[in-house]
Amino acid sequence: MNDIVHAAQRRWQADYKAELSAVGQVRRAVRARLLRYGLEEDSDALGELMVMASELVTNAIVHACAVGDVATVRLWTCGGIWQLEVQDPLCRPLPEPTEAGAAATGGRGLLLVRGLSDEFGVELLRGRGKNVWVRKVAAPAMEGR
Repeated sequence: MNDIVHAAQRRWQADYKAELSAVGQVRRAVRARLLRYGLEEDSDALGELMVMASELVTNAIVHACAVGDVATVRLWTCGGIWQLEVQDPLCRPLPEPTEAGAAATGGRGLLLVRGLSDEFGVELLRGRGKNVWVRKVAAPAMEGR
């Protein structure tokens, strides 16, 4: 795991084995960084970013990774903008939020992510997979710890 600090910008990234057990690890690591970088414990933004981290990592593991693959999680913040990214090794298919049927037990994750984020996007990484990202605007309550 790496923390990089520039003036008013903070970045963190970590690689995780593509196993469902990694989802909880990612959630805890993202939460720790969000708190360290200044979000309040009980803020809506903290909870929303943690939900989005869980959804994006789960999607990468379930839909874009094979056994032994690695997913990279990145978080950066600058000036009240928080960006969370999950990179996986699969160039296709590009994830698209879709409406799930009433009886479906899954298929709502990206709709949830789109609803919680201020921006959502996907970028192809020329033979290195794709990066799915979200942005949330939320002023930190204090300077990061």
